[in-house]
Amino acid sequence: MSKSISKPFISVIIPAYNSAKFIRKCLNSAISQTFKDIEIICIDDCSEDNTAEILQEYANRDARIKIITNQTKQYAGISRNIGVEAAVGEYIFYLDSDDYLQENALETVYKASQKNPGIDVIITQLNFINYYTGLQLKIPPIPNSYTNRIMNIQTDPDCIKFMNYAVIAILIRRKMLIDNSILFKNYKSLEDVEYAHNLYIYAKNIIFLPDKVYNYRYNRRGSVASKKYTNLNVLIDALENIERHKEEIPEEVYKRFRIILFRSIGECTNDGYSLSKISYNEFKYIYEDIIDHSLFSEPEMKYCKAKYERFKRCTPLKFKIISIIIYLIKNQFPTYYTTILKIQQKLRLKRNAI
Repeated sequence: MSKSISKPFISVIIPAYNSAKFIRKCLNSAISQTFKDIEIICIDDCSEDNTAEILQEYANRDARIKIITNQTKQYAGISRNIGVEAAVGEYIFYLDSDDYLQENALETVYKASQKNPGIDVIITQLNFINYYTGLQLKIPPIPNSYTNRIMNIQTDPDCIKFMNYAVIAILIRRKMLIDNSILFKNYKSLEDVEYAHNLYIYAKNIIFLPDKVYNYRYNRRGSVASKKYTNLNVLIDALENIERHKEEIPEEVYKRFRIILFRSIGECTNDGYSLSKISYNEFKYIYEDIIDHSLFSEPEMKYCKAKYERFKRCTPLKFKIISIIIYLIKNQFPTYYTTILKIQQKLRLKRNAI
């Protein structure tokens, strides 16, 4: 059994719900880190499988592992808050139970923190790995001009395009979270969107590392991230949060945050949702903003322009009616909805080929 550490440098926080099929790989990667000065806080969120037994098995083997059991289901965000409250490490590192770390992940961020004392946020890069096939997506690396130097959104608005809004693979100074009351809200999904904005707004110094040390396993059936959005209140709340911070951040940062959020909302409306708080004119304004902005790559701009052209042909009433119809089809007849999407994609490919 490993020696217990009373005051670890990093607190690794792992929320877990029905994670029995994959959490061993996650825990093995955590306890096998080359950097040992850590505690591992696992929050079992009322799992209905044998997740709790597996967590206890690992806790019996390694005294650095602490188990917290939620009495009622709290979801990932609140579970992380509970973990932060119980943590004693100087820094926080969130790890999802279906992901795993490279063995030098925490040593990498620790060394960066020692070179930059008092750093608030250290952002590493992710390996995107298909949960079922093990194949890795090829993601362009972050430009060298953005790595290994202190930045923040006040002085370097361009760094927003490389921010990690999932708040995994990030080392966060715990005192900064506590001092600014940065907490996850009680959402079932997308709980990290508003949290991430607050994190980057309050962080006085941020460093991007080029190292890919976090293995993010995507496409797992049953995960919250794999499900299409059925409720946009989270994104709407995030927009309102940006409005509250408008006077604290540069206008360029405010504009970019809103564009990113509206693009997410626009993608959600492809799945159909009657937006009670987002007006037709607001959508029109933001699409025009996107087209005039240099934030996105050429393929993204092409997508936005095409979407805007379709949007311009839509009246406010038609916009609402179509959204409601798609929403009903999607939720009441999901098989038909998937078929419609496939047909739509084939027609689009055929049209582009002409």
